Amino acid sequence: MSKLTRRTLIGAAAGLAGTAALPPPRAESATAALPTPAASGIDHIVVVMMENRSFDHYLGWLPGADGRQGGLSYLDRADVRHATHHLTDYQGCDHPDPDHSYEGGRVQYNGGRCDGWLRSGQNDEFAIGYYTDADLAFYGKAARYWTAFDRYFSATMAETYPNRFYQHSAQTDRIHNSTDQATMPTIWDRLADAGVSRAYYYYDVPFLALYGTKYLSIARTYPQFLADAQAGTLPAVSFLDAQRVRPHLGPQDDRVAVAPARADRARRRRPQPGRGARLQQGTGPHRATLERARRRRPALPGRTVRRLRGLEETRRNRAGTRLAGQRVT
Repeated sequence: MSKLTRRTLIGAAAGLAGTAALPPPRAESATAALPTPAASGIDHIVVVMMENRSFDHYLGWLPGADGRQGGLSYLDRADVRHATHHLTDYQGCDHPDPDHSYEGGRVQYNGGRCDGWLRSGQNDEFAIGYYTDADLAFYGKAARYWTAFDRYFSATMAETYPNRFYQHSAQTDRIHNSTDQATMPTIWDRLADAGVSRAYYYYDVPFLALYGTKYLSIARTYPQFLADAQAGTLPAVSFLDAQRVRPHLGPQDDRVAVAPARADRARRRRPQPGRGARLQQGTGPHRATLERARRRRPALPGRTVRRLRGLEETRRNRAGTRLAGQRVT
């Protein structure tokens, strides 16, 4: 396997830019038979889970997709109607952080009507803004040629941690962010049982710490991801957690984690499946079940708890800089 060099990376990026002049490829049949793993042409799977975007908000402009942006309107808490609109900035510093809570999600979902975006929390018109392809230097081009899911929904209409637990465990034991230790089985257990090489890369605080010390052996830092990608030694399956707080972009800004994904894709020089982040339509776990699970969970080490709580406090203090992820259909 060839190493990723600056020359090959720049060449691949230039090739991607050049494809913008070509017509987008036609989607293949969803019923086509899958090739055997050895013949799939896929050597590595890199999963980057980002935050605070919906499909309509971010990719609703995509030709042929089931997305909507302009021409919609919603009532706020005072029954004043606001129209969806094109956003002109990426931080929204003058706006409150849109409500991501479990309770707020039920107001927004409104029994399936999906019209409560301006009626929960302190949400204002920023929550129903959207971007176009011209605003998205990388995704605006890549989305046309890679796979985008226009009906992708987050696992649960709730905060960050419950959805991150779904990423690793396909379930959650809580509906709010908390630093109680989790004991659920994970995809990492399945990969280990199958003998598949794997690694979890992170920027500053590993989310897997919420499972205790069980997965320390596969946890690696972001610089190691770059080194492994350049050396061609990435495992078969890698998860990469973006930086928790980056002040000049705003907490959890989606652009933070795009560079490593570009690097691996450029090295492969093959389109890889993309990911739409349309607003969640899940229904949260039963509260009584969560309370029983919470009482059984052991506590995390104090140092890890303090770091996670400190980051959450920083996120709340800078909430006005975080970009919304509300669906606008």
